[in-house]
Amino acid sequence: MNHTQQPTDQAWQAFVARSGAPLTGVVSSIVPFGSFVRFEEGVDGLLHASETPHTLEVGQQVRVEVLELDSENRRVSLREV
Repeated sequence: MNHTQQPTDQAWQAFVARSGAPLTGVVSSIVPFGSFVRFEEGVDGLLHASETPHTLEVGQQVRVEVLELDSENRRVSLREV
């Protein structure tokens, strides 16, 4: 899975607009340092292993909040809530 795929401007702006509140996403892949959570096609965030108290599985829904939003590189850091 390619996590460097850039979301469309419209998808990114829609995500940014709602990123101030807790969000629900789906675990799209597991990596050694955490999990990628998909919010919509092309918009994923990294949920670092240190930011979740349990093991996640691909396809699992998770409730998260945005810790850091890098609009220039379109990267998102998450914490489970």
